[in-house]
Amino acid sequence: MDTLYKCETCKYYKPHYYFSGNRLIKAIGHCANPDLIKVRRCRSFRLQKDCEHWEDRAEAVKERNESIKDYIREIHSHLCDIQAVLEIKDKL
Repeated sequence: MDTLYKCETCKYYKPHYYFSGNRLIKAIGHCANPDLIKVRRCRSFRLQKDCEHWEDRAEAVKERNESIKDYIREIHSHLCDIQAVLEIKDKL
């Protein structure tokens, strides 16, 4: 099996998007690996197919999804508070 150790499947890859009309189009991204920050500043750093700094993105996706779930719970709590305030105001 050919494992895809390329930037697009790496934990540190940050894709870029742009709007074209009413559609969101995926463009090329960049590497956000903190170990490569000096390399990126000193010279052009192109995306690679066999990067030695590659890490599986599954854990990063899992962490992002948990963060989103926590944020949604927080928003839900605020909305419940707002609803309670509005119900109290309606009774007055």
